[in-house]
Amino acid sequence: MLKIDQSFIRVLKGDDRVRSIVETITRLGRSMHLTVVAEGIETADLVPDLLELGCDLGQGYYFSRPVPADAALRLVEAHRLPVG
Repeated sequence: MLKIDQSFIRVLKGDDRVRSIVETITRLGRSMHLTVVAEGIETADLVPDLLELGCDLGQGYYFSRPVPADAALRLVEAHRLPVG
């Protein structure tokens, strides 16, 4: 797994250089067959950009505030997409 630090994600919208860095990190992760995770997603407007850049997963306050492990499991199960 390769995580993209929130310091990049936080300024993704306003800086073309940062967007290029995130894209490069994503390509690197994919070339190494790693899952790429963007951390620090706080607003919905970042999600389409990160998907377009090839991020596999995201984490941050947009999805949920920190919760205990048992609550996190319930949260994931409640939002799991059907397979197949």
